[in-house]
Amino acid sequence: MFWKNKNSQLDDWKIGDQIKYMSEKWEIIAKDRYEWIPSGNSVEYTLKSGFDEMFLEVEKEKDQWELTLTRKIDLGLDEMKEALENKEFEYQGMFYELEESYKGIFSSETNNLGRERVEEFVFYSDENQLICISYWGQDDYEAHFGKEISINEIKKK
Repeated sequence: MFWKNKNSQLDDWKIGDQIKYMSEKWEIIAKDRYEWIPSGNSVEYTLKSGFDEMFLEVEKEKDQWELTLTRKIDLGLDEMKEALENKEFEYQGMFYELEESYKGIFSSETNNLGRERVEEFVFYSDENQLICISYWGQDDYEAHFGKEISINEIKKK
């Protein structure tokens, strides 16, 4: 019975809420929103457990939740630009190809610094891993490594 599941409103979680992933407790320390153009919205939570930090992005697509769990990685600026130009690249011995790209507006519910334009490029490997490269403008890039997860893998405490 999905309606009894605490996860049923994944985009309404709050800062300070606790979740459990792979038997580990994580606290939501930040919440951000993306408005994707021409349509679609997603919420990204910054999760912290001890000194470890990761990001959970949730989006409802055709009445199904899509969840992506990532960690920030350090890719060089030239490597990210080359990946975007070639639409493929290699990272830690694994080959990734560009499969999705989005333009949108980012806003933080944590610090209310206004809205920013962002472009998101999602590269997938054959092993169901992904790397997202975000472009914020004027050589401001960041990269995240992770995977899509099932709603059953994560639970609100």
